[in-house]
This record gives sequence, structure tokens and C-alpha cells, in this order.
Amino acid sequence: MKKITIFTDKNISNIMKITEDNNNIYIENYIIPKENNKENLKKREKLIWEMYGRWCVENSDKKSFNKNLKCDIIVTFSGISETVEKSARNYKSTMAFLELDFVLKNAYIVDEDKPHSKRQQKEYDKILIMQANTDSFQPYFDKIKLIVGVRKNGKKNMYCITAIERA
Repeated sequence: MKKITIFTDKNISNIMKITEDNNNIYIENYIIPKENNKENLKKREKLIWEMYGRWCVENSDKKSFNKNLKCDIIVTFSGISETVEKSARNYKSTMAFLELDFVLKNAYIVDEDKPHSKRQQKEYDKILIMQANTDSFQPYFDKIKLIVGVRKNGKKNMYCITAIERA
């Protein structure tokens, strides 16, 4: 059974055509495997790195201005590594990474937290939990979570991006 969905989002520059079959989601030139197994996890990890590489070509300074924070969010290697680890676990979160630039620009703060004891979060003074709404991935999900770490010097680094699935 094949399902075709075409979505447009006023806040992104292109039309995303999403097609799926029982095993995969097809978006643009990407094939995102649905099933959760070790092989597909590795494929999704590789896809996120590939998407990030394409984003870097267009954003060589590796940052994007966020409207809500009124400052740049910097994309670091550790942030992408954390995102790869988390987002590759679920095909919907892998899909969400396609909207990296949109999320960095349009996410808004929904909560604030103290850094957890994880080694990766120790460098931050506080953690901002942000969210961006998008129609690009309906009916799969319509919200994307962005976690931003605020350093002692005030700089804000992307920590992780994942899809927010409906309950």
C-alpha cells in the first residue's frame, strides 16, 4: 500500500513531497527506513549526517538567527552528535531533522531546565526547551522539539532536535 502526501508550509521555501510504503518514508532524495532495528538505526544516523552536511553548505557559519531568542543559535559538532544519537532512534525524528533551518529560526521557548548530569550538558548554565510548529509532516507529527544549551558566556548552542509525536 502506497500513500502520497504533498505539503506546503508558508515558512519554508520548498514543497515537500512525502511518499511511504510499508518499509520506508521517501522525502526529497532521502529514504528513511521505518522499522527499528540496528541496520535501520545506522541508516538513519547516516542520513542525519548527510542532511547536516547539506545544511552546512548553505550555512557555512553553522548558526541561524532565532526570532524568539533574538540571537543566533550555534550548531556544534556535539549538538549534531547528540541529535544523531536521539533522532536516529525514531524515523519521525529523522524526518524532523529535514527542517533544521526552519526550527532554528522559528522555535519558541516552552520551558527552561537546569543542565542534567550528562557529560554533554555540563558546559551549560541552563537548558532551553523550545518548540516549532510545522504542517510539513502532517499526519505524522506537527511539532518539533529543539533543546538549546545556554553557555556561561550567553552563547546558545543547539543540543538536540526531535519530533514531538501526538499522544
